[in-house]
Amino acid sequence: MTYADGRYGALDIGTVTCRLLVADVEDGRIIDVDKEYAITDLGVGVDATGRLSEAAIERVLARYDTPEHPVRRLIAMATSASRDAANGPEFAARLAERGVTLAVIPGSREAQLTFLGASSDFPGENLLVVDIGG
Repeated sequence: MTYADGRYGALDIGTVTCRLLVADVEDGRIIDVDKEYAITDLGVGVDATGRLSEAAIERVLARYDTPEHPVRRLIAMATSASRDAANGPEFAARLAERGVTLAVIPGSREAQLTFLGASSDFPGENLLVVDIGG
């Protein structure tokens, strides 16, 4: 997939952490503008209740309500906690109200993306990547 020149954001909403990358695309090159990492604990209590707690949802929404860097497009993905929670679609709807379209990705896609991200600086190398979660 190719993107037109401009500023883009990628938001990874995990069980414990959220990671945001803001980057400019110029002539097919990706230039990092900002990286942010926050512990939001979205998955607290999901195993016991099967639901994302209101407090956890609010932590994520408060953190990413007003972008510091306006972007042409924000690509947001969520993983295990959102995938496992009965109210994951409600969480996605709350983000959509703020203009953020959330893709809750399956575990197999999460594994692919984790490997691609971890191995991108080591082309041609034989690697083993372990994702400890969060």
